[in-house]
Amino acid sequence: MLLESKTVELNGSSYQITQFTATKGVKFFRKVSKYLSPLVGLMGAKDGDGDAVSQAIEALLDNLGDDSFDILVKELVTSSGFVGEDGTQIKFDYFFAGNYGSLITLITEIVKFNYETVFQGGVFENLSAQIPMIVDQ
Repeated sequence: MLLESKTVELNGSSYQITQFTATKGVKFFRKVSKYLSPLVGLMGAKDGDGDAVSQAIEALLDNLGDDSFDILVKELVTSSGFVGEDGTQIKFDYFFAGNYGSLITLITEIVKFNYETVFQGGVFENLSAQIPMIVDQ
């Protein structure tokens, strides 16, 4: 069975990502869950529940405190087969230099593409709605 690919738009240009193999997907799931689980906790927070939001943000920031997050981001991008429309390999360090909004968008797309079936019930859409709450804290 062939791995599925998907086109993502970044800064007006199209790029391809490919699903992880099962082995890579399982390897990354544990790591991704470490960072995603505090954000999923935000979805249970009611508007005005500052304590729940603060706790989720604190847990996320605690998880971001080590180098494993940096390594994971690069591994997710390079393992997704991120290439230009013409198949040109993208150089991670140069492509995303000063372009971190696109990097966050791409990571979101990669995680959603590979793990959406795990997080049924609109988790990714609800998570997107929570991002302004996180930023405003």
